[in-house]
Amino acid sequence: MKKIRVVLICLLLALVVFFSFYKSSKPNLEGNWQADTVTFDGKELFHSEPIEEMYGVRQTITIEGDSIILQNGSKKIVASLKISKIAGEKVWSAQLSSTEKALNGTFSLKINTVNFSSNESQIRVRLASDRMLMEFHRDVFINPPKPEFPRRGQV
Repeated sequence: MKKIRVVLICLLLALVVFFSFYKSSKPNLEGNWQADTVTFDGKELFHSEPIEEMYGVRQTITIEGDSIILQNGSKKIVASLKISKIAGEKVWSAQLSSTEKALNGTFSLKINTVNFSSNESQIRVRLASDRMLMEFHRDVFINPPKPEFPRRGQV
């Protein structure tokens, strides 16, 4: 009984150490994104204009697990998403499948990070194929760390 307990504790400790230092090699795109351009077969489906943004018309792209949801007001398109790396290269591709014909197939995936300041950046994603172009972005704000409260005798 004691040996089983020791083995279980060692196994649990090994799992904790593994998951604390495990880093996935796949890019994590989950969350809400703002659509810049979505073009199907040369027809622009979503585009961002200042007037639409001013009146609150939300053009969002939501990625949850293995699905991507394109939403423009009441219009909604859902597709299955699988991200993979092309063998032998540093290029990512995305496999999409949907009822929308332009959203079926393999797409090139490009991710670009633009740093505006030390705590503000923008992540831009571009999915492209012969028939479709999708560009979206997310603004990321990193709060600076709070200064440490001065201890007695330091001031």
